[in-house]
Amino acid sequence: MSLQKNIRSLVLSILCIGAASEAGAASIARRWNDMLLQAVRYDYARPTVTARNLFHMSIVLYDSWSIYEKTSPNYHINFKRESSNPDADRNVTTSYAAYRFLLKRFAKAPKFEQIKKESTELMRELGLNPDDTTVGETPIGTGNMIAGMVLSNFMHDGSLEDKDYVSPPENYAPLNSPLIVNLPSVGTISDINFWQPLALDFSIGQGGFPIANKVQSPLTLHWGSLAPFALTASDRNPNTQLYLDPGPPS
Repeated sequence: MSLQKNIRSLVLSILCIGAASEAGAASIARRWNDMLLQAVRYDYARPTVTARNLFHMSIVLYDSWSIYEKTSPNYHINFKRESSNPDADRNVTTSYAAYRFLLKRFAKAPKFEQIKKESTELMRELGLNPDDTTVGETPIGTGNMIAGMVLSNFMHDGSLEDKDYVSPPENYAPLNSPLIVNLPSVGTISDINFWQPLALDFSIGQGGFPIANKVQSPLTLHWGSLAPFALTASDRNPNTQLYLDPGPPS
């Protein structure tokens, strides 16, 4: 099995199966993955941004496991740790790495304080000090280091994370005029194959908070510049630069 397939398989095992402990409880990776999904519910509805966060959290969780396994390749982190009690140390490392990742990535979420509260409660439930930000060779320091490396190394991946993922407005102008929902006959379809934004009196986001813009805006138009995690250069059309390009509309 190739390294890439091996890593994908292990990540899926950690995230989807969440291998149960001897007591029958969910694994530490499963618990933090559930916390991530809860944070997604508290955030704005941004599928592309969510996909990126899911991928990077999987790196955090996988490398927190593999770093204590001599024969298993890491995905992103370039070092290993020796341990006389790898199961316990792995749980600590995973928790600190996931906790730091969540607080950073969802810092601008509309319900960040709730995300922080619930994540901190989980840390305390696990008997861990959420305020310990030390970095080093201890399980705690290793977890903080893993989170820091993933966060910093992907900060400038083309996602515009530092600008809250917002594409410059001049990047795209819809070909079709907005459809006014209260007057569905108002709106011009210039090309049926392209998107038509909706004009709403108001809208409520998935977390129950109002969205200010009345006319829908396109989401993360620049996302094509990000390197995918499951596709390769051979999957990309050299002319359109699209991955798995289905061709023009028919």
